[in-house]
Amino acid sequence: MQWTIVVVCLAIAIPQIRADSVESVADDRAPRLIGGTNAPWGQFPSAVSINTTFNLHCGGAVVDRQHVLTAAQCVFNANQRMIDPYWITVHAGDIALAPVGARRQTRRVSHIFVHPQFNIRTLENDVAVLRLDRPYELPSNTINLANRTRRIVPNSANCQFAGWGASTNAVNAPVNVLQRFLPMTVNDRDTCNQATMHAGRVLESHLCAGNTAASNNAAPCNGNAGTGLYCERALVGTLSFGINCGVANNPPVFTQVRFYNDWIERQFNQTQGMQPGWTPAKLVAVVTLLALLSVGTESLPDAGPRITGGTQTLLGQYPSAVIIETPYIVQNCMGTVVNRQHVLTAASCVMNPTTFVMINPFWLRVVAGDINIVPVSARREVRNVIRSYVHPNYNRLTDGNNLAVLRVDVPYPEFHNTIEPALFNVRILADNTQCQFAGWGAAQNQDTAVVRANQFVVTQPILTTASCNAANVHNNRVQQTMICAGQLAAGQNAVCRGNMGGGLYCNGRLTGVLAFGLGCGVANQPAVYMDVRQYTQWIETQFTRTDNPPPGWTPPQPL
Repeated sequence: MQWTIVVVCLAIAIPQIRADSVESVADDRAPRLIGGTNAPWGQFPSAVSINTTFNLHCGGAVVDRQHVLTAAQCVFNANQRMIDPYWITVHAGDIALAPVGARRQTRRVSHIFVHPQFNIRTLENDVAVLRLDRPYELPSNTINLANRTRRIVPNSANCQFAGWGASTNAVNAPVNVLQRFLPMTVNDRDTCNQATMHAGRVLESHLCAGNTAASNNAAPCNGNAGTGLYCERALVGTLSFGINCGVANNPPVFTQVRFYNDWIERQFNQTQGMQPGWTPAKLVAVVTLLALLSVGTESLPDAGPRITGGTQTLLGQYPSAVIIETPYIVQNCMGTVVNRQHVLTAASCVMNPTTFVMINPFWLRVVAGDINIVPVSARREVRNVIRSYVHPNYNRLTDGNNLAVLRVDVPYPEFHNTIEPALFNVRILADNTQCQFAGWGAAQNQDTAVVRANQFVVTQPILTTASCNAANVHNNRVQQTMICAGQLAAGQNAVCRGNMGGGLYCNGRLTGVLAFGLGCGVANQPAVYMDVRQYTQWIETQFTRTDNPPPGWTPPQPL
């Protein structure tokens, strides 16, 4: 039985060797890195290869006798849940995938520590520390602890990246079994953040390095996430994204080790690892977070959208209402299906809440056809966003023209019981017209209130613009292109955070898009909506646009 277990483990950890050569491994699931130079023994003694039974291949670095640093993304499965550490194997002290060198030390992982602020969609804080089942045997000629830098790495610094991979960029190219290293020059962050490259995604805690032009002989490919970048023999970063395989305008981006040194060292003394199935907190973008909380459907911990009071809706009652997931915990939004491939929402929903530049559409998802956060209905349709069209005169300070049209990757079905494009209201509505707003939210107006898992609708009577522009209310902020609705007095039927961009329906037609005034029942804070009838021509024009607004676009500076 013991021999059987050993054979199975080796079959998992080592790619199959081609019969015609020991210099390459033919396995599309294997790590890939094009170009570079074979690394001699001991040149990168902290570099390790990480393998799982889920066909995930990553790199890492030894940072302590019993701990390895890698990318957080390397320990999650396709369902965005953390892998059981038992399935992860770490190989150190070898420069070949096969055959197994006498110097190789293989360890299983006993504990996983993921950075608590890891965002699995944007890959911010993409770091994890793996505790091994037993320490490495040191000293060793081929294993040593990484010298982690604590200094700023200057632009144009000459560095090296070590990994395994194919010798060319061809899809079916064989994979070299020997470790190879690539020279990489550190790029200016502003260059990498250009709209044609990473469009604002490279943060201060990142390091962008490598070719920005197309290259067939010096680039990392899949299977090398978490692999280290070394500058002057010090570990400066672990590969996070931009795993471009030589594609132009997609240079590799590393998580800078110097920003995380203290956190890394604290993990060495942690006694409790994260449990298998754990999900990053940064998945809280509305549905994703709440659906992952296995706590039933009647009440959920307060973390998402809020709407006080109201009545639970019926399936199909508001078939155009959708949830918009963004990568930011403070920015949950709603929207409205306005044709089979377009959703209307607030412009503020597609802007980075910190930098005020447009979010890359890739980071946005739209959930339609469901009235439950959990459980997931069979009628639910989830789409990725491929285009974001923000009103060109959007003013983030006044919320004027606070509208955006999102194009989804796949059109919604033409006939669907719970998804249907909204009809636009085209008439001026009388004051005190009774309208409805549908969203998700808390059962009461306390910060400790629980969030209900079902969609609720609250009645919102139209208020006069004059009353809403009173000095003690919105103080002349409500423009002629806006509608003010709700209550001036304190009450329990009100819209709260997380519902920005949601639709106001009057006489069954989409009348407004929530822009500001999320008072949550506070006196003199009624909700304010963009008046859809004044924007129908602009909205419909977006349906046929063919241009691609660059991520990182910024609204014109307010006067």
